[in-house]
Amino acid sequence: MNNLLFIDIYRKAFAAANNTNRMWDDTTLYYYFAIVLFSVLIGWIAENKKKRNDRKGLLFCFYLISFFLAFILGFRSESVGIDTINYRTSFDNAFDYSIFDYESIEPGFHLLQIIIGFLFSGPSISIIIFSFFTVFFVFKGLWKQRDSISIFIAFSIYVGIFYFQAMNLLRIYLAAAIILWKFDYLIKKQYTKFVVVILIAATIHFSSLVMFLPLGFLWLRSKSNFLALGVTAAMLAFAVSIAMSFSSYLNLLRYAEYGDNNNATGNIGFMLFFEYLPCLYFIVYAYRKKIFNQWYYLLISFTCVGFSLKVLSYYVEIVGRLGIHFMGLFILLIPYFINEIRKRNRRKYIMVCLVMLLYVFVRLHFYFIGYLSSDGIMPYNFIWNN
Repeated sequence: MNNLLFIDIYRKAFAAANNTNRMWDDTTLYYYFAIVLFSVLIGWIAENKKKRNDRKGLLFCFYLISFFLAFILGFRSESVGIDTINYRTSFDNAFDYSIFDYESIEPGFHLLQIIIGFLFSGPSISIIIFSFFTVFFVFKGLWKQRDSISIFIAFSIYVGIFYFQAMNLLRIYLAAAIILWKFDYLIKKQYTKFVVVILIAATIHFSSLVMFLPLGFLWLRSKSNFLALGVTAAMLAFAVSIAMSFSSYLNLLRYAEYGDNNNATGNIGFMLFFEYLPCLYFIVYAYRKKIFNQWYYLLISFTCVGFSLKVLSYYVEIVGRLGIHFMGLFILLIPYFINEIRKRNRRKYIMVCLVMLLYVFVRLHFYFIGYLSSDGIMPYNFIWNN
């Protein structure tokens, strides 16, 4: 059975990367795959409910998957996720610092911890609350666009590519979820409101400011496509040149250590192109079908900026985390164009969905190979198993 499910592949990769004395657990891996399969199933059911205009059934699917995923994420043990114990510590110390004096935590997140500390006792409740809000914001964002996207693919991509890493990186995923929740501001071209959302999210995790880059690209594209691409390429070249001497340039308080611990080699690999291959395909598809709407321009903007940051991450490892803020590219923009294919060609739609599912499971495979140990999500335990 182990050979059938390739357990040995993950076990060996885990053992090779395990420098934290964590124990391997077969059951955890089966459990994670079951979460993905269940989410894919609920996504498929939700898609069919949408087609039948069954709003109550569709809403039930959204509530079911939201509470299920929030429960797993929120009621994890503090041993699940390398950084989870740090959030517990910051909660315990929340009242020992003023909002702007705690160097390790952004002021908005610190303020939320203080508020939770006034209302509840025990650090576990803060993890539960933040986890529930993270999942709620994501599915609230999906609900707003339910008629425009392939819900089936959106659910599958979220759980297969983003969900498990949130067990470790709580703050950045909360910030990214807030941005996704209000992604409709971009679709409606309400850019001022979206800027406010970015600034709010930045008080949770400073990296949210990266969302100004696709906004800038949109503005440049409105002037000239070549100008937008040229400026992006120039900025990437400059950033890469700086990154080659990364540790000498980065001296931003708690981020300075990343310069000394940067393990990026600068060798661009297969996954760079594989990750953004669907984006390129849908850009070409939309161009050929003349779907020149706001979704199309957002797809180009987020793809160009996201791809550029991914290139930079091969020189500066920590930059790879900025890709989390591009969830909207994968779980809103791509599902939108898949839904457009469904309207035009049912047979092609089925084929594209199958290919996207394969894409999701390949990315999940590589995530488990590389991060079960480094993100500290193996083994999984509930808080009552501490």
